[in-house]
Amino acid sequence: MRRLAPTTCRLSLEGRPHDTSRTAILGGMGRARLPAPAALPILFAAVLLSACDCGGAATDTLEVELTATSPVVADGQRKSIVTATLRRAGAPAEGLEVRFFTSRGDADTIEQPTGPTDASGRATGRISSTTPGTALVGLEVDGVEQSAQATIEFLPAAECEAGTREPCYTGPEGTEGVGACAAGERTCTDAGVFGPCEGEVLPADADLACDGIDDDC
Repeated sequence: MRRLAPTTCRLSLEGRPHDTSRTAILGGMGRARLPAPAALPILFAAVLLSACDCGGAATDTLEVELTATSPVVADGQRKSIVTATLRRAGAPAEGLEVRFFTSRGDADTIEQPTGPTDASGRATGRISSTTPGTALVGLEVDGVEQSAQATIEFLPAAECEAGTREPCYTGPEGTEGVGACAAGERTCTDAGVFGPCEGEVLPADADLACDGIDDDC
């Protein structure tokens, strides 16, 4: 639907003394023949609704979806991918300028989209930080702030490199290697933090198991 510029709808009636009809002139949008005055209010309203866009139609409402990958390690290098998807009447809204911002201001570094929304109505940016915490992401479309929001959790700087493994033991100090007690192994996750200790053997309640091994380290 072609969007009309905001305007005030004007109506003027033309007729001759003995006419039984009138002509409605709608701000340069054409003429509509209307019947005698008795039926004028109802038909006039119908003509305005079908022919005049007074302040914008509901079908022109911009639909905004905003997503952000999370969590992200706050090391200044890893980035959350932020995507805005815009639609009008269910169809992709192409060619709109999108600008992202966060609730933490200068604490976050934002890479804005390199161009307007594409044929799918999408625009993508990236956000990184060296400050742990929660960031609320918002956006403007063609300079107008929208209500959509997304959340990014920035984790403390990575303590390890993703995929690396190391021995671990969570039992009481001095019990590792005593009897059946043994260390396990933990793996660094993609978030840059170690996962749980797996495979370790901790002190048991009993002094001696049926296998003859002292399980009470």
